[in-house]
This record gives sequence, structure tokens and C-alpha cells, in this order.
Amino acid sequence: MDAVVKRTAEGVRRLLRGAIRQFSIRNRQNKAKAIVDLMGRTGVRTVLFLGVGGTGTGPYERIVEARVVEAASWAVGSDLLPMRPPFTFVQADGRRLPFRGGPSTWSCRTR
Repeated sequence: MDAVVKRTAEGVRRLLRGAIRQFSIRNRQNKAKAIVDLMGRTGVRTVLFLGVGGTGTGPYERIVEARVVEAASWAVGSDLLPMRPPFTFVQADGRRLPFRGGPSTWSCRTR
């Protein structure tokens, strides 16, 4: 009996992890769409991401950033730790804005 309960519990955990992952992906896709729609309505073309952390390898990581970068003419990300996201990055503490030198000194992608 214990083995059956253990297998059932593991199956339920696996099912829940999958559902949570799918919810997270869908939630981030919806957030990205809402931000891109807002950018379109308001004419926003420049973006500064604060706290872009993570490895960027998870199925739900950087969904929002990727969609927003596509819609922006200029985008830069920042975080406390060094990283290599697929967009311009500045290692900085977002609590200490403005960053030394300002945007004109950063090497940033433009369209």
C-alpha cells in the first residue's frame, strides 16, 4: 500500500509541477503582450529592465524581455550580478539610478 501511495503522490507532484510551469509560461506571455500593446498605444520605444537575473535557460525565463526587446528601438537590461542576456546589459544596482555616465555612454542596440 505504501508503494502505491508513494507513486500516486509522485505522480500528483509531477502533474502539479507541469501545470505550474505552463501557468507561469502563459502568465508571462500575457504580461509581455500587455506591455507590448501598451508600448504601441503610448509610443514607448526605449526600455530599461531592472533585475533581469536568472540563467535565461528555463522555459519561462526572459519571455517578457524577449518580446519587449523585439518591440523596442532601444533596450538595456541590468542586474546586480554579471550575465549575458541576448540584449545589451549593464551590471548595476537598480536602486542607485541614474547609472554613471547615462544612456549616451552605453553601447546599445538600436533599430
